[in-house]
Amino acid sequence: MSDVFEIIKIAFSFVALLTIYFSAGVLFTHRRAHLLEVYKHVFTKLDDENVRKARHYVYSLDNVTLRSTVYKEEQWLCKKQEDMESKKEEVELWWANRSKAELICRTFDQLGLLVREGRIPINIIAQFYVYPILRCWYVLSPYIDAVRNERGQPGHMWEFEHLVFRVVIPGLESNSGVWKGILAHDTPSREKLGTVQDDYKKMVHKDTEYNPSTTLWEISSIYKFWKW
Repeated sequence: MSDVFEIIKIAFSFVALLTIYFSAGVLFTHRRAHLLEVYKHVFTKLDDENVRKARHYVYSLDNVTLRSTVYKEEQWLCKKQEDMESKKEEVELWWANRSKAELICRTFDQLGLLVREGRIPINIIAQFYVYPILRCWYVLSPYIDAVRNERGQPGHMWEFEHLVFRVVIPGLESNSGVWKGILAHDTPSREKLGTVQDDYKKMVHKDTEYNPSTTLWEISSIYKFWKW
């Protein structure tokens, strides 16, 4: 009789192991599908045709003189076309170029929120978007700062700022984990990076009491289920 019980115990143990094995397989499959959807969502948003065109327009302003003055020359700070003292062609230029700059600002501001709240893994940022984030901030930060002054809104594009200075730059400087080697591989010149950091000290910033929690998500090994 005891032999029968032993056989039953072994059978139950075997079934339990099989259940754990198949459950782990299902969990792993769901994890891969989940990560694939996350990546597809980010790529779809950031590689949208309009966003790409706007980003390349911003890149075209990557010049020490242009990046500081284009928003003044084209009167981007004007809220309405009626406020502008310009010819029709210049008004159309204001609208077209300002819209591109605003699209890039909003795109990276939204991305910054999703990264800060742990909705998007920093793996994607480190491996694909360090260069666009830093270069677009380099070009557009004078305009962002001017808008903050004009509106009296020091928190304007705060998530974009946070993405640059609390996520990307510290990650690059750490040179560890997903950031290892990225500084030498996928960034604008060190001179531009230095300018970004120097300019940041002069910008209008949101009050220090505004400090929402930051939960960065790095895709980890399969056994760390809570870091999905």
